[in-house]
Amino acid sequence: MNWLKRKTETFAKDREGSIAIVFSLILVVLVCLLGLAIDFARAQRASAVVMRSIDAAALYGSKVLVEDGASDGEVKTRVANFLDSQIRTNTMQGSSYSGLHMITDPVEGSVSIDVEVHVPTTFSRIFNADSISFHKSAKTSYKIKNVELAMVLDTTGSMGSNNKIDELKVAASQAIDILMPPNRPAFNKIALAPYSASVNAGALAGAVSNGASVDQCVVERQGATTATDDLPVAADALLIADTVLNPNYSCPVQEIMPLSKDANLLKTTINAYGVGGGTAGHIGLAWGWYLISPNWNGFWPTVSAAKPYGDPKTIKAIIMMTDGAFNTSYYNGPINTTSAPQGLALCDAIKAAGITIYSIGFELASNPPPDDVNAPILLSACASPDGGGGTEFYNATNGSDLSAAFVKIAGKLSKLRLSN
Repeated sequence: MNWLKRKTETFAKDREGSIAIVFSLILVVLVCLLGLAIDFARAQRASAVVMRSIDAAALYGSKVLVEDGASDGEVKTRVANFLDSQIRTNTMQGSSYSGLHMITDPVEGSVSIDVEVHVPTTFSRIFNADSISFHKSAKTSYKIKNVELAMVLDTTGSMGSNNKIDELKVAASQAIDILMPPNRPAFNKIALAPYSASVNAGALAGAVSNGASVDQCVVERQGATTATDDLPVAADALLIADTVLNPNYSCPVQEIMPLSKDANLLKTTINAYGVGGGTAGHIGLAWGWYLISPNWNGFWPTVSAAKPYGDPKTIKAIIMMTDGAFNTSYYNGPINTTSAPQGLALCDAIKAAGITIYSIGFELASNPPPDDVNAPILLSACASPDGGGGTEFYNATNGSDLSAAFVKIAGKLSKLRLSN
């Protein structure tokens, strides 16, 4: 019996030793797994931050591509520098990337980025794994809208007083510089519709007046198409200039200018404007509409063609500027009436077509009554809502106010094109 007892005790001791060995092995494995888990958790956190950095770099590249008009090589250099800074600043110490690959598409305004990211390990080094690597990619498009703007500019005789025409030239040029920044590719287009007692349609006058215009100038339309952007056809006898209908008729020298991306040409053209004649604001409004209407594309050069209504990448707008009430019209009748009602009917139709109207009155208070009261009412009614309970009507009392109005409108259009 003593022998059996001794054997049993010996076996028990041997079993305890085996369990200790197994426990030690399991503990080692658990510690290794915990270490690997810590390394992988660290890599996952770094992965999330790296993804945000890559997204930011791709968006930055799209902005550089679209807004600055940078070349493919310049975009890639600037994005690489930006990404390097982002990863070094925002990710865990020691994280790095390699194999940066970028594709730029200036038409789409997109930049795609592919990189290999490396996160150094701590515990995994015992398995000769110095880092954990993973692939990340991102693609962004800089969604913008381009502006098609018609400037309807008052060149009437009253603009010759108090240096007003020169102040208009400065203000309009400032707006052009904002929408078409110097030394950058132009994406926006601007058309010009100078007006006084009529509008000079230039070489287009014969086609739109059925050959009736003898001086290149035209007046308002007649009948049911008065407040439309329908094409002028021979049967309508539209846009005919006739001195018999109003003894105050005159034909301005300055001609309409179709949509253009040439900022210098636009400013040079405006700077050459003279003054004279009454205020047929409704005719100027109509031509501002025609210049950005897709229905009239057959009259313009291909580079001046307007985008379709409702195009998701286009903002259509008109700046209607005058220094007085609309006081000159021709085909007065049951439909046409006088200039102001025709102007308001055009404003309503233009806004219904999806075009934003910004109206600017210039030194209106200096006009004799009732024009000093009627003009602001008309211009405010003509303007589009401003989103804050008011309208996009600007009442400029001096040259500084006029410049501020043009600059503010251009700034709003710039903001709209970048936020859509």
